[in-house]
Amino acid sequence: YSGGKFTDWGAHHVDIAHWALKQDAKGKGPIEINGADAKHPVPFKDGYPTVDDCYNTSHDFSVPCRFPGGTELVITSRGDNGILFEGTKGRMFVNRQKITGTPIEEGWDKEKFGDDDLKALYKGKPFEGHKQNFYRCIREGGLPVSDVFSHIVAMNTCHLASIAARLGAGADLSATAGEASTLLQSRVARGVERAGLAADVVTVQSVAPGRLQLVLRDAPFDAVATLAGSLARWEGITVVGAEITRTRPGRVEATLLLRAP
Repeated sequence: YSGGKFTDWGAHHVDIAHWALKQDAKGKGPIEINGADAKHPVPFKDGYPTVDDCYNTSHDFSVPCRFPGGTELVITSRGDNGILFEGTKGRMFVNRQKITGTPIEEGWDKEKFGDDDLKALYKGKPFEGHKQNFYRCIREGGLPVSDVFSHIVAMNTCHLASIAARLGAGADLSATAGEASTLLQSRVARGVERAGLAADVVTVQSVAPGRLQLVLRDAPFDAVATLAGSLARWEGITVVGAEITRTRPGRVEATLLLRAP
């Protein structure tokens, strides 16, 4: 249920990664996410688990998220649990137990940061544990070092990655079905209407026999999964591939490859 590992450890690691990339302010975040490399512990159909009485969110995944300027953040369940920063001059790994890598070994930060920097990081509050910082902000007012506004930005990325994994994992683009037709497109239009999406944000195009490409422009990101479920449940149309690109907070452009029944 929920976002599984994406929103569990993702709430910590993705948050720190956003901070490091200066992508933790309103309107920031990835512009492209690819969820093709994700496996689930139960079978999925059209973006929905076929089993709902056990853990069914992805447990094995590597989801690249591309930010403006080309920087890539890979949300992955593989390898050591933490954050690995890779740059042109070296690498640095950090988690709750350790911080290692070339910058640490060579002391790149030696005598570069002082008490004033820590105070600025804590928004004018003294440097202390997160729990004490939170209590202090309740008593005195102000935002804690990790505030709800920056965290919403990070969680947007986590949820987008989860949706991309649900729609893109195990996509089989080689199968074919019957010829695409006007009737098929009208069935897609019914699914779009049922999902509550305006017709002017949707483009449907035949791309191969039995295949349609559906493009949603500047649509609510949760509408993508809703539409996939609607098409499968009521029209028998399967989503066999998906690419999701973030356009602005809460909005995405999604390209879905549909297969006729």
